[in-house]
Amino acid sequence: MALQNIELVAPALSPEMLDAAIGEGADGVYMGLTNFTFPQCEGALRSLHRMGRKLYIKTDRVFEQREADRMYQLLKYLHSLGPDGVMVQDLGMAAMAREEFPALKLQASVQMNAASARGVNLLSRQGFSRVILARQLSLKEIGDIRALTNMDLGVYVQGATCISASGLCLFSSFLGGKSANRGICTQACRRHYIAHAENEGDEGYAVQERGDSYFYPGDQQLIDDAAALAQTGVNALLIDGRMRGADYVGAAVSAYRLVLDSLEEDEEDLQRAIAHGREILQGAAKKALEGRTRSRRYNRVMPQNLSSFKRVPGKDKAPPLVVHEKKGEAPSIKAKAGKKDSKKQGASLELPDGIYTMVSKIEDLYILQSARPAKAILPLNRKLRAQLLEARGLPFPPRDIILFLDPFFAQEEAEELEEDISALMAKSYTSYIINNLGHVSLFRRGMDPQARALLIAGPWLYAFNGWAWNFLSGSGLHYCISPLENNRQNLEKTFPGSMQRSTHGRNQVLVPVFARPSLFRIPRAQDDRWDFQYFSDSQEGVFRLTPSPEGYLVYPQLTFSILDKIPFLTKAGFTKFFMDFSDLPLKKAEYREIMEAVKISAPLRGVSRFNWKNGFYNQEEKTQRQEPGSPALGLRPES
Repeated sequence: MALQNIELVAPALSPEMLDAAIGEGADGVYMGLTNFTFPQCEGALRSLHRMGRKLYIKTDRVFEQREADRMYQLLKYLHSLGPDGVMVQDLGMAAMAREEFPALKLQASVQMNAASARGVNLLSRQGFSRVILARQLSLKEIGDIRALTNMDLGVYVQGATCISASGLCLFSSFLGGKSANRGICTQACRRHYIAHAENEGDEGYAVQERGDSYFYPGDQQLIDDAAALAQTGVNALLIDGRMRGADYVGAAVSAYRLVLDSLEEDEEDLQRAIAHGREILQGAAKKALEGRTRSRRYNRVMPQNLSSFKRVPGKDKAPPLVVHEKKGEAPSIKAKAGKKDSKKQGASLELPDGIYTMVSKIEDLYILQSARPAKAILPLNRKLRAQLLEARGLPFPPRDIILFLDPFFAQEEAEELEEDISALMAKSYTSYIINNLGHVSLFRRGMDPQARALLIAGPWLYAFNGWAWNFLSGSGLHYCISPLENNRQNLEKTFPGSMQRSTHGRNQVLVPVFARPSLFRIPRAQDDRWDFQYFSDSQEGVFRLTPSPEGYLVYPQLTFSILDKIPFLTKAGFTKFFMDFSDLPLKKAEYREIMEAVKISAPLRGVSRFNWKNGFYNQEEKTQRQEPGSPALGLRPES
């Protein structure tokens, strides 16, 4: 079968891993700048290019607003370095690169949760050169995406993986501020948990005498599917190197190299290559368990003498892109302000101040009448879509209901969802919270130009900095919900109180003040071990495993609440607040009690502040020192 050349890309988290990956036949490697000094990066790049291989830099994390200057310096250095691509998750980094360093070739990280051709094509329009698809996709879905886009596509095929959908995990962050989206995941899903037989009420749980690593996902291995993946037309196969050594990476590269080199052979030779590759991987896994390493030595890729490589990031600050008193604190946000009703637009693009309350089903809307919010929010799953299209006489008119789209947007549901949204728009449901970049196109094609939708960036789009909000607002979104794991200091820096050149600021963000956030989500999965609802960890934290139309969701029993901070936030200029009751059917007594607390600004007992007060864990601030010659940019190679 005649196939295009497919890149085999491996991690290089150490000089030894770099040598092993290239020595076994990788076409390219990716590395993070905390693993190598600047001269080492430059020396490796020169050597790789001489060998006809590629180097990608991985900056797979979101950044806080206070880090904006450092991100600028990083991008400036990468622009001077000239790698073959830069893997990014943060929309702010993408916006900064596009505006200041357009020559950089951006690759969308797997953490961007691109699972549809619509999301891939939006990234293409925003200047990305490659998209690494979400891990949860089937072979058919990958093929369907390939048929609908010309974008260069990458797929992870080997190594560590996550039980949660790509980029949609708050578990590690909730347990101690070590955010997976900032590259310091503690792999909490892999720990040992105790299952509870059943809920015995609010005061206690019957605990089973058993425990297990219920959510340990195991390693990914798709060598049997490598040929089929090649036939779909993907451009790159990637190996994950988290918690791995050079021996493992070398073995993985050699196994997949064997299969890729056999794609042009007959079927019998191809199957032999796959079988041999499988044996190599099994041997590498066995040696890793036994703690043994291979004795093979590889040619050195990086030059031994690095004295000629002296380039370092410049010390000059970012150009005057900002309106705040300190450079780098906030870009000049260019989003369009909300506008009032007009005949051309067909709907108001302005949200009133107040509380926005999300519930899980239509029946819960009646409970909200006792303390009516500015707007009610409903999740737009398949069941709710059908009910809303048939519903009559709801306690809230369509203009006062906002529909919340699920962050995992699969290719297979795109057309049906677009049809349902068009029908809902015709019924005057014109406000939507979108949580995936692929959702943007649902409101463009084939829609009545007079039925313009009001679009809100949901918490899963991670507007952690002003540059990210710039990206989102430039894509047509009018407001945003602050990420659930955000903290007070970063929220205030991202949306400064005074923005002279901006048409809006703090009135454009909905601040979460109450929620039981889903800590991780397992799309379309089932495990025979999951015959329980509640489970606990060694610290007596209790969590709930809940099936949903989109898969399984895991919630903390501890509620996040900063309801008592609403007066402070209001005084600071934040005028819109987000409350989420959607984890369970709402109870009248619970809602009444919570809204009484809001009325008197009383703190709730037994709640979590999440990261609101203490912020994110920061390894650099803990150590307070860096190795000489290493980049002080606080970036990690893996998420």
